[in-house]
Amino acid sequence: MCNNRAEPQQRLKKMIIIEIFYSKNCPYCPAAKRMVYEVVDSLKENVIINEIDVETRTEQERAQLYHLQGVPTIAINGTVVFVGLPPSKRAIASAIRRFTDGEPIFV
Repeated sequence: MCNNRAEPQQRLKKMIIIEIFYSKNCPYCPAAKRMVYEVVDSLKENVIINEIDVETRTEQERAQLYHLQGVPTIAINGTVVFVGLPPSKRAIASAIRRFTDGEPIFV
């Protein structure tokens, strides 16, 4: 007998949107961006990365929506998870995995 229903263990991967707020003059922003890209490249998740230059007028308005205090700032799915240079790639990976597992983030 043929059963066309999906297995309960199968789950759709949740889309993750990472926003990196940066400034061209920030000495820590290149390292933060590099860390995020390296972590995302190593994960098997559906991730979109948006780099947002807070020095442009349109992006300043977006940054104000997050009430940014400084750069680099990293938000995942609309929640700020890191302000300043993230402590490690492991911390970034952990934050991403918490969003894929549906857990709240406390970083």
